[in-house]
Amino acid sequence: MDVFCEYMVKRKKRGMDFLYEFLCIFMALCLSAIIFLMFFGRIMGFEVFLIAGVWYLAVRFLGKTNIEYEYTLTNSFLDIDKIMSKKTRKRIVTIDFSEVEECRYAEERDRDRNVPFVTMDMSGDISQDGIYLIDFSKNGEKCRVFFKPNAKILQNLRTMHPRKVSVREEDLV
Repeated sequence: MDVFCEYMVKRKKRGMDFLYEFLCIFMALCLSAIIFLMFFGRIMGFEVFLIAGVWYLAVRFLGKTNIEYEYTLTNSFLDIDKIMSKKTRKRIVTIDFSEVEECRYAEERDRDRNVPFVTMDMSGDISQDGIYLIDFSKNGEKCRVFFKPNAKILQNLRTMHPRKVSVREEDLV
């Protein structure tokens, strides 16, 4: 039986994202003011072109904080992609569930960052309910991935790998 499911989760903006956005806008304003003062009254077309370029770059940099994660389950493989600004896609990890040690609901104590794993948070917002974790080994390193799957992905994972995947019944609704 072939299985294919997809699900997208939007990442919640963090404090550093707001700081990054503020700095981008502040730098664009400063550069625009410097360009305006340097070329005031001289080459009017060139000045407008430079200011437009500065703001174009600022908008491009601001888009880097709009992040979504896409989970794609194809048979026994879970691919997690990071999508920035709804334009750029980057494959973060591919997990083969035949090599996974455990996949289960992540309790509050599991969400602690001081664990002996390489931890990747691809859940959108780790503080929400319905977050699951996957423990696996990759290149000799223990890895832990946090993600927020929908009911269809959970059902298919549990059907294919009943010994490795434990699911809360309320998440299957």
